[in-house]
Amino acid sequence: MRDYLLGVIPQDIDIATSAHTAEIIDTAKRQGWRTIETGVFFGVVVVLVDGDPYDVATFRTETYGADSHRPETVSFAVSLREDLSRRDFSINAMAMDEAGAIIDYFNGRDDLHDGLIRTVGNPLERFQEDSLRMFRAARFAAVFNFDIDPATLAAIPPNLYRVRGLSVERVRNEIDKTLLGRYAPKGLRVLLEQGLLDETCRARDESGEKSIPILPELSHLRGLNQNARYHRLDVWEHTLSMVEQIMPHPVLRWAALLHDVAKGLPDVRQYNSKGDLVEHRHEVVGAQIAVQVAKRLRFPAYWSRSVPWLVRHHLRLPPTEQEACIRWLRRRSREFKRADDLREAIEALLEIHRADRLAGHRDPGMPGWERIAEVLRRLLDSIPFYPEQLAVTGQEIAACLGRGPAVGQFQHTLLARIQTGELLNTPEDQREALRKRTERDRQKNHVYN
Repeated sequence: MRDYLLGVIPQDIDIATSAHTAEIIDTAKRQGWRTIETGVFFGVVVVLVDGDPYDVATFRTETYGADSHRPETVSFAVSLREDLSRRDFSINAMAMDEAGAIIDYFNGRDDLHDGLIRTVGNPLERFQEDSLRMFRAARFAAVFNFDIDPATLAAIPPNLYRVRGLSVERVRNEIDKTLLGRYAPKGLRVLLEQGLLDETCRARDESGEKSIPILPELSHLRGLNQNARYHRLDVWEHTLSMVEQIMPHPVLRWAALLHDVAKGLPDVRQYNSKGDLVEHRHEVVGAQIAVQVAKRLRFPAYWSRSVPWLVRHHLRLPPTEQEACIRWLRRRSREFKRADDLREAIEALLEIHRADRLAGHRDPGMPGWERIAEVLRRLLDSIPFYPEQLAVTGQEIAACLGRGPAVGQFQHTLLARIQTGELLNTPEDQREALRKRTERDRQKNHVYN
């Protein structure tokens, strides 16, 4: 109902009914619809209609114990009002009947109009039931630009200890959604200021269950000064501004969140002979921290590689001179296996630099950024950095030189000559180079024989 009232096409439709799961399954089968019954214990049956899934749930209430996200008991066959009363926030506790009338027992429609995130009933009880709701409040603030009701916000600190029972996957998933929100800084402020990022959650591996920190590395950034000659904002506000400036892609948003995470640390923060604040190694230490964060929060493999790399290289781009850019791209190419991976990484790095410059720098220097972006993109379009980009194939080279290490060595020779301007990336030029190399090898063999 929330998305419908906001004029957004709902991504899924949930159906609530007084019917028990056995009745739901029987009704679905009589209609010829398939069902998925893995959620039957919780009173939920997924009904597939023309391939589209619908969650059909029996009216229910729950009681919670020490595990703050998994109910100890589930009771069915209660009223719709009781069922809606167990929802997290009023904006999520509305329903529509068969005639299209909106059922709103908890003033969710008014809160939606006022841009307010408010729990259904007592916020202390709602967060006791499921502590993930505290993260969800931040997420909705980030997605909708809503304010959190003062009483709801005040109920977060007394329930922080309940976060320790949440799984790392659920916590990270909510942080991901917050980061991708159109108003991400608003949600991130809630997470940091209310102490949610300083808490621990749980992770399970072969050795069993363990407690892991969420994101305590960010707390010291709040109010942390920067060199006023170059920056208008403290590190935390600069970070939030950068998150806001950058495209809503998970890798980019995480890299933006962590790019200055090492600033202010004792082994990073220094002052030069003029008394100016300098933090020359913060990108190196920050990348190390990003690796640790990715591991413990169980980032997907691609994120685990990309986020630390972007943090490590976020500080500088090469000069605009073509030769310098080629040398820089050659070094970067050694860090990736394929040309497409290199291009994707460079585009991501350019976006990181663009957002960083616009996020509170006194002189963003955007004309300079535009020049270097143009040079790098042109070079990536015109100059090969991988054997796969050469005009002659490995098979063609092997037909002349024989299979073995000589093929790869010759490919890298071609790449070096093209990158220095000695050779063009055309079949004619490279076949001529191959012919000359074959002739030299033939002459050497003739001399030896």
